[in-house]
Amino acid sequence: MLRSFTMGMNQLKPMIIVLLMLTSTLAGCTGIDTTDLDQQIADQQQSNNEMNETINQQNQANADLQTQLEERNTEIATLNSNVAMLQSSITDAETYRDSLLKQLEDSNYSTNELRVIMDEINSTIISIYAEIFNLTSIVDHFDDFVCESGEVIPLFLVNDGFEDCYDGSDENVVFINANASIEDLQLIVASLLVNYTDIKNTLQTLEQFNWKHRAFYNSFSGLDLSYENLREANFRDADLSYTNLSYADLSYVTLVNSRMTNVDLSGAIMYRVHATDLWQCPASLPENWECRGSFTSNTLFGPYASLVGEYWNAKDLKNLNLTGADLRHSTFLNSNLSGTTITIESVNSIQNNLQHIIWINTICPDGTNSNNNGNTCENNL
Repeated sequence: MLRSFTMGMNQLKPMIIVLLMLTSTLAGCTGIDTTDLDQQIADQQQSNNEMNETINQQNQANADLQTQLEERNTEIATLNSNVAMLQSSITDAETYRDSLLKQLEDSNYSTNELRVIMDEINSTIISIYAEIFNLTSIVDHFDDFVCESGEVIPLFLVNDGFEDCYDGSDENVVFINANASIEDLQLIVASLLVNYTDIKNTLQTLEQFNWKHRAFYNSFSGLDLSYENLREANFRDADLSYTNLSYADLSYVTLVNSRMTNVDLSGAIMYRVHATDLWQCPASLPENWECRGSFTSNTLFGPYASLVGEYWNAKDLKNLNLTGADLRHSTFLNSNLSGTTITIESVNSIQNNLQHIIWINTICPDGTNSNNNGNTCENNL
């Protein structure tokens, strides 16, 4: 039995050896260090996750952009619709303007002719009222009769078959029905007043159209605006040629780049008038005002003028009266102000009229150079 066991062990020995060799080999294989490979796999997984997050964010951004694009397309469609409506409105406005111009051209009477007709009607009405007064006086005194010789006799003696006047003028008298005449004249006056009202309304309509037409084309040439209150009016780029502005109130009026050929400004109130880059100088100006410059770039200088923000380069500004003129934010470069009157005055609660001025190589009113006065003339007026 022992022998059989021994023989069995001998037969198992090679198998055991083979198993031990296999185990050793497997142990060698599983003992390889895989730390770096695991880290690479983890890093790759992290990179994939980040890439997926980036893709998701990009998809969201694309969706947002698509939404914004659709909104912009909607806005563009709305704007195109508005543009079409505005173009239609402009066309309608131009058509209406042209129709008004045609009406004006087709009018049988000009404004001046209508005024003449109105004056004639006024004169006629006045003369008729005078006639009515005379007839009324006759009726009031109809109890008496005045002979041609001047005698006054009772009315009942007229045409009684006896000559009661020394000259016999009380017989064969033909009476005028004064009351009937007064009624007829009153009807005439009423008719004239209706015509007068119609013409007046027509004249007002023409004058209103005339002003609208002038405002549309910024043309106010040839008007008589003397003594008118035009405070704060904006006549920028307007044609004021041959306009009478004498003694008009032009306080705070803007006259920049206006046509001023033969304009009468005598006696006008020019407080804070801003008048630069004028086409030609006016024919007349208020006292202490001057116009200087070239044909298309003239400026009106005077007391309390508004010259804010102007740039004066190599300008002859000698001997001007700029008392109280508002010169804030202006630049004087290589210019000459010698002999010019400039005063410092408040323009509001916190500023005076000479603040924020740039002075460069300019002759001050007292004859000194601004460069030698600390680059200012404010102390050398």
